[in-house]
Amino acid sequence: RGAGDRQYVGVVGEVGGKPVFAVGGVFYSDTETSRDQYWYDLQSITDINRAIAPGGGFDFGTFFDALGVERGLWAFQLLPNEVKQLAFFGEFSIKPMSRLELTAGVRYFNFDINETRTTDGFLFQGFETSSGKTSDSDVIVRFNAKVDVADDVMIYANAAQGFNIGSALGSALPAICQPLLDALGLSDGPVDPESLWSYELGTKGRFRDGKVILDTSVYYIEWEDIQERVVF
Repeated sequence: RGAGDRQYVGVVGEVGGKPVFAVGGVFYSDTETSRDQYWYDLQSITDINRAIAPGGGFDFGTFFDALGVERGLWAFQLLPNEVKQLAFFGEFSIKPMSRLELTAGVRYFNFDINETRTTDGFLFQGFETSSGKTSDSDVIVRFNAKVDVADDVMIYANAAQGFNIGSALGSALPAICQPLLDALGLSDGPVDPESLWSYELGTKGRFRDGKVILDTSVYYIEWEDIQERVVF
């Protein structure tokens, strides 16, 4: 379930005889999701399927009956969360020359995250419920310049910040994974938000009446606190 609302306002005009464009707005969202996981004893399910349908095949009714058998469920993990976001943003563009356009943008945001974890079963060594809250706010910016070096050829440069929210409860691994995490020097605690600066230089062009299209770029990213999924 999610709800969001965006409101924008734009202005077009001139500054010192130069064309300008400005846009600003506010964004709000309140989203609830749940990432639930269930582990089943697959041999129990196989035994029931074979007993009902010895000839093989797959029957959805039999499958769900098997999931309802208590001995087939090893463990479960329920991970509901709610994320509230409020952001204000603005962008300003000006053309100081007919073939040059400069753009600058800024965004302020605030996140509030409420997370709950409910676990039970063999993998988690019993029933347990935990919860956590985290919030973060920051200001990020973006800059862009583009030059029309010819009627059908444009060169551009971008520099922008990025951000991704963290987590109060981490990746919610079963407790039996902790010895392996310790051996690898990893932890399953709260996850810090990640941030980056990205830089890009590129060109776009159309030749031979649009039959040949050029689109090339190079980029460089400075990434901090990268959130990675580790498979082991």
